[in-house]
Amino acid sequence: MELFKKRPLAFICFLCVLTMKSFLYLDKNLRVFFIALFSVGIVIAVTVALVLKKRSFDSNVKKLICCIIYIIISLILITESHIFVSKTEYLSDFNDEKVSVLGTVTDVRYNSSDYSSFEVIITSINESPAEINAILDIPAHSTLKSSDTFTATGNLSPLSFEEDDYLIAKGFNGRIVCESKDDLRIKSSTIGNTAPLFKRINSSFQNILTENTNEEVGAFAGALLLGNRESLSDEIVRDFRRSGISHMLALSGLHISIIIGFFDLIMRNMFINKKIRCVLLVFLSLAYLAITGFSPSASRAVIMLCIVYISHLINNESESLTSLFIALTIILIISPHAIYDIGLWMSFFATIGIIIISELLSKLKFHIKKKPILIRILITMTVSVLLTFTAIISICIFSWLCFGEISILSPITNIIFSPLMTFARSISLTA
Repeated sequence: MELFKKRPLAFICFLCVLTMKSFLYLDKNLRVFFIALFSVGIVIAVTVALVLKKRSFDSNVKKLICCIIYIIISLILITESHIFVSKTEYLSDFNDEKVSVLGTVTDVRYNSSDYSSFEVIITSINESPAEINAILDIPAHSTLKSSDTFTATGNLSPLSFEEDDYLIAKGFNGRIVCESKDDLRIKSSTIGNTAPLFKRINSSFQNILTENTNEEVGAFAGALLLGNRESLSDEIVRDFRRSGISHMLALSGLHISIIIGFFDLIMRNMFINKKIRCVLLVFLSLAYLAITGFSPSASRAVIMLCIVYISHLINNESESLTSLFIALTIILIISPHAIYDIGLWMSFFATIGIIIISELLSKLKFHIKKKPILIRILITMTVSVLLTFTAIISICIFSWLCFGEISILSPITNIIFSPLMTFARSISLTA
């Protein structure tokens, strides 16, 4: 608990996330009971706080306010997670049963001559109303596109929390598989490009990268800058994972700091006022997050960055660990299914490790200013290596749980490739 000393907001967020995580292991009836219990708890806590306030028991009121904040945030998190899990449990009743569904396409995942896959919202199952995010697979080419409505007959099943964690982390509950293209009927079709605005912007930037380089280099640059890892070959993804540097392909704080820092540098050279810069950088950060698809690790970094800029606007100091826990809590409130995202947790624990070691090493800054320049360079390089090793140690257990392997080359490759990947991102940005 020393970690949360004098960090009450970080501690509250930690308890809220812990409550949410524990809540997911309960069965449906217990989940409903705890939602009711937390609701009653808010009423009791608010009533007691009002009574104590009238009697001027300031210290007790502050504790109760913290308690109320914890109960409210926890109630939001457990209610949202209950709704999400309940949808998956509802699909378990069908148990790979053949059903008739009505739905709308939200995105095209893959489309070839012999196989198609779509992200869809199912609005009815066997003529009963539903609101389920699912994957639609067809063993044939399909002319379905984003925003089309359709009817389909196929085998419906819930996603497995053990095998489909990536899809579950993106908010999907089930999968419907059609046996042939005859099982699918387009009910109404849209004309033109109906993809969301930011997705179209992402595609336009990706096309620019590909046209000005080649397919392989464009795909690599797109993964680094736009989060489009789907275009990367299986060989590249495999090699990065085995080298222990697969996290470098995921959008994270490193990407955000380089790209937003690039725009900050431009505005500094234009002599733009600091507070105006902070406002513009908040909007640029949020726009970049939208263009890249709101990945949890990038969301964590952007929210932390926005907290820093907002702190500058109100002339207040931001605290890294508190900002990190606030960012995690906000992500889970917006997307409760992100709690299943391994990438988010790897990013989160790597950041915690870096924050802790940075605080321990920050005292060195006061002692190296008067040292010779070579000594300063050596100490700076040593600190950088320690930070890298801390991040590796923090996430290695999650790599093992997620991929079933840990690269023994990871410490060496991270030290070598971290500066190279930073340079590559910078070159891609300025090219």
